[in-house]
Amino acid sequence: MAHDGHEIVYVPCHRSHMDYMLLSYVLYHQGLVPPHIAAGINLNFWPAGPIFRRLGAFFIRRTFKGNKLYSTVFREYLGELFSRGYSVEYFVEGGRSRTGRLLDPKTGTLSMTIQAMLRGGTRPITLVPIYIGYEHVMEVGTYAKELRGATKEKESLPQMLRGLSKLRNLGQGYVNFGEPMPLMTYLNQHVPEWRESIDPIESIRPAWLTPTVNNIAADLMVRINNAGAANAMNLCCTALAGFPPALSDP
Repeated sequence: MAHDGHEIVYVPCHRSHMDYMLLSYVLYHQGLVPPHIAAGINLNFWPAGPIFRRLGAFFIRRTFKGNKLYSTVFREYLGELFSRGYSVEYFVEGGRSRTGRLLDPKTGTLSMTIQAMLRGGTRPITLVPIYIGYEHVMEVGTYAKELRGATKEKESLPQMLRGLSKLRNLGQGYVNFGEPMPLMTYLNQHVPEWRESIDPIESIRPAWLTPTVNNIAADLMVRINNAGAANAMNLCCTALAGFPPALSDP
């Protein structure tokens, strides 16, 4: 698709901090340029922050609500990446799933992606849904504590060192690419009047944008789920989740 002039936006599910590195590793070894990655500002601590930046990460706040200047600057930055032909990666769930199930999508960055296309000057944008999964998630111990009510520990150097000390063979990881979604094709089918909203000067928010973004986000989650790996761990968890008495205390 990139060779056909499309701007690629990778939209993976989010299971672990390893997701960033795993996807870039796979793309690099397939002869593709690793993307610029939207990462939470909580990861911008020394020494991880400088390392992640060199690996293509840019850090963003968890929420832009009430901060129009920040939203505007980030939207312009995203548009600049697209106009220069860089691929981008962001997690539509917003954060890591603690249960292995897909979270409800956060649509802010997705909305800005479409708005950037409405500004014109960018190549056609294609969203690529990606399933990333593991036989054993590295943070499973931390997730279990949080699900029992423990407060999430802030990312820091000591926490990173503890995580590195636990690195060992945790089984297989899976990176499965779902059915791509060319945005222009989607909009032509579902919002025929979308081209009337193109404005190279003003960043506008047409009435159709919010419901369309929500529909695109829901479609992406379905495509990610359809690309899931049916390994032994996933099948066992699905069987247990479908039979609640098996999960209750004896």
